[in-house]
Amino acid sequence: MKSKSALDDADIQLIEDVIKTQGKNWSDDRLKPIKRKIKDYLKAQDCSCCYCRRSFWGEANFDIDIEHILPKKKFKLYEFHPDNLNIACKRCNMFKKGQRTDFLDNLQLVATQPFRVDNYKFPHPNLETYEDHLKLVSSIDGPVKLTKYVLNQNGWKGPFTREFFELQELEEDSMNKAQGIEEDKPIQLMSDDAANKLRDLIKKTSSEE
Repeated sequence: MKSKSALDDADIQLIEDVIKTQGKNWSDDRLKPIKRKIKDYLKAQDCSCCYCRRSFWGEANFDIDIEHILPKKKFKLYEFHPDNLNIACKRCNMFKKGQRTDFLDNLQLVATQPFRVDNYKFPHPNLETYEDHLKLVSSIDGPVKLTKYVLNQNGWKGPFTREFFELQELEEDSMNKAQGIEEDKPIQLMSDDAANKLRDLIKKTSSEE
């Protein structure tokens, strides 16, 4: 019995047709329905960022990127390969990883063994278990939010992942609140006097127009 796939024969044929035109491939407008299917399939597998593990539940599709683990601009052969596709938040995808390849231990090895897991310095989203190296721990109790990335001492990829994606940026403020440490932070956006002054200035300039 043939296994059911998210993309049917017509979808695969369309991808083949796009590739044969030797054009943009992934960014070809004809593939928009295909990419929507791919994203829906990946969300159904695990609705969270494959790098920071933050949940996408309730998020708009626009805020979720289809991620090419091996950057498609540099590794065009694998831009449609299932093992190279996952979903990521824009922070991790665009601002932390982008087109970087320094997460690969041996760049040349990709040509013959593109999905060899020990060549990846962070857990491969499709071929490894993230929690074997790093675990996202979070809880919410009213205004108190605790978010922490805990290293698994048995996994060697956790420290690199935490540094590469700068995951500490996602846990600092909430940890301080949870531990009862008061931060030196503003208690208001601006004073009432400043707000009234701006209001009066707007009123004055509007009457002069």
